[in-house]
Amino acid sequence: LLAQFPSMGRAQTTAFVRTLWGSKTHELRGVGAQILAQRADLLEAPDLGFVEGLLTDVHDEAMRTSLAAEVLGVLVQNNKKLWKELQRLAETDDARLQMAAVRAAKGPCSVDAGVFDRFAKLAAPLLERGDSALLDAIDEVLASAAAQAADAVQAFAAKHGRELS
Repeated sequence: LLAQFPSMGRAQTTAFVRTLWGSKTHELRGVGAQILAQRADLLEAPDLGFVEGLLTDVHDEAMRTSLAAEVLGVLVQNNKKLWKELQRLAETDDARLQMAAVRAAKGPCSVDAGVFDRFAKLAAPLLERGDSALLDAIDEVLASAAAQAADAVQAFAAKHGRELS
């Protein structure tokens, strides 16, 4: 589909995904999530609400993981001012959004040492939850950030009792 419509821009892509999502058919939503993942670079900061809505509406954990890492993560990587929005998601009472915020941080932290402090601020309060899946996701971000921000990652891990693998 994307190969047949290479010039599909941001507005067309998001409108198409909204249409697929509105079908409430799992498979069509999956196609929409894949399209967004492939075209995440087209998204802009105002699209955060759209992506957040998808994250809260999806019931499939694999699809939510993909949307968080491959769509929200790219959006944040391309728009550093959205870190405050990731922080907001991490501070909600919604465990799905907290997890999405952590997963979205993995890509940016793996390529930019300068954002690790923002991740540390986001992740530190979440460590107290004790949720093993969330702790595993935080550890994945730590591991991916280690190459870019080794000293900061080591300090964070030591301070919070996390072991790096």
